[in-house]
Amino acid sequence: NRRASFYPTLTATMSMGYAGYYDEFAPGKQLNNDWISNRYVGMSLKIPVFDGFQRNFSVKQKQVAVRRHVNTLSMMRSMAGKELEDARTSYASNLAQAESSKRSLDLAEQLFASAQTEFESGLTTMTDLLNAQNDLSGARTNYTTALLNLKLAELAWKKASGTLALEN
Repeated sequence: NRRASFYPTLTATMSMGYAGYYDEFAPGKQLNNDWISNRYVGMSLKIPVFDGFQRNFSVKQKQVAVRRHVNTLSMMRSMAGKELEDARTSYASNLAQAESSKRSLDLAEQLFASAQTEFESGLTTMTDLLNAQNDLSGARTNYTTALLNLKLAELAWKKASGTLALEN
């Protein structure tokens, strides 16, 4: 369609008709019998010589749109790469935190078992046993939180890499 606008066009027109008139102005009165015919025939040739730089402007506008889309695509790729790298870093950090929390939990369990044995033997006080129990409870909470953060980081990594599969 755009290309066709640069070709010459030839248009032919024709019209034909009759007109009657009143001798005196009296609408509704019979027209006289003097009918006047009218006809015309015409041809029009259009040769596009200069379009006011419209074609040039249109091409430049399309080029700008293409560059804008290329820039948007590049930015989206960059953002996706950054999101993937951030997710990988977050996963590695949360994995290290979960491992550290697991070691702290194991140590707290050992200390609680030792404090319980010492308490039963009468070598330590109830306060020491309760402190060990509180430490164990805190270590369990920290480990659970670390596991939750690890799973969230894993989901973010899968989402960023495009491997997150939704199940029914």
